[in-house]
Amino acid sequence: MKPSLSISVQYKMKVFGFSFLLMSLILIRVGLAQDLSSWSFEVQQGVIIPHSEELARVAQSHPMGIKVSFEEMPTSKDAWSNCNCFHYLGLNLSYHDFRNPDILGKGITLSGSFEPLLWHQKKWQVTLKTAIGVSYLTKVYDVDTNPENLFFSSPISFMMSVSPKIRYRLSNHLSTNLSLNYNHISNGGQSQPNKGMNFPMIGWGFSYLTANIPLPSYEPERLVKKMTFLVDFLGTNRNNPKGGGRVGSFGVSLDANYQFSYLNGFGGGLEANWDKAVELLYGKRGYIQGVYLAHHLMFGRFDFSQRMGLYLIKPPGYIENKSFFQRYILNYNVLKNTRVGLGIKAHGHVAENMEVRLGYEF
Repeated sequence: MKPSLSISVQYKMKVFGFSFLLMSLILIRVGLAQDLSSWSFEVQQGVIIPHSEELARVAQSHPMGIKVSFEEMPTSKDAWSNCNCFHYLGLNLSYHDFRNPDILGKGITLSGSFEPLLWHQKKWQVTLKTAIGVSYLTKVYDVDTNPENLFFSSPISFMMSVSPKIRYRLSNHLSTNLSLNYNHISNGGQSQPNKGMNFPMIGWGFSYLTANIPLPSYEPERLVKKMTFLVDFLGTNRNNPKGGGRVGSFGVSLDANYQFSYLNGFGGGLEANWDKAVELLYGKRGYIQGVYLAHHLMFGRFDFSQRMGLYLIKPPGYIENKSFFQRYILNYNVLKNTRVGLGIKAHGHVAENMEVRLGYEF
């Protein structure tokens, strides 16, 4: 039987609902603080990383892209305190031509971004831009008409990127920048195949700034090196491997983190996951357990953690020949001890699923 390529209504609502929330929060934030804003245009050129043998032939092309962005930098002490740094908030519209029109097609992405200043002088800035958004892809996998496209199986997918950037101000209203963009497009395990595409790109562009505002000087609160503990609940839903509809995946993790600098923490923990899709395919109630080490990159209320995990328990047949997994998690403290976030579970370069997280720190 030919597998269906249609995306469930529930998945579409989840993707667009998440995107609407993300863009709305950024637009509201931009509208409330009109300190320093700019319009940017960037051209990009890159390569596709063939992270498995079956992708090698299709990954020979060199993608090209253009990106238009609106960015705003609030300069108040309250805004600075959110990450102990000055930062840009942005909305980005990107177009990528994967240079293989019959198999890979093209992609259009709308994303929101967070870009803290790591270092700056009068004319120079070094930043680290992270973005997440929704992509529309013109070519996806089809067992009959496009079987070689194992990168994409959903026309609506997520895109994430990390971009170190150097900015140089040419005049009061014009600056130029050079960036290295590491991009990943995946549907987060919502449909298969889901190899996902990793494509680093070099970007060069210009920005028009509305004003030349000197940045004020603020002092961060005194760092108290401390150990904290976090209980984290996660949830998502996945394609039902035995038929139509979707099934749930839920989990909990216990995390210990020692913050040894303003930006860095190191720790580890234990997690347990109950995945109905895994149960339907492999049995044993879909119970998965693992331990992990974690690094935390902290900007005030933001916490970007990277976890390297080792499976202790998993059903036979699940992720054969792999004992390790990774999670990439972005949390935001909405209250003093409560945080919400998004996470991705992956095995190497292949993302398995995306999840919503709710945690409490003590």
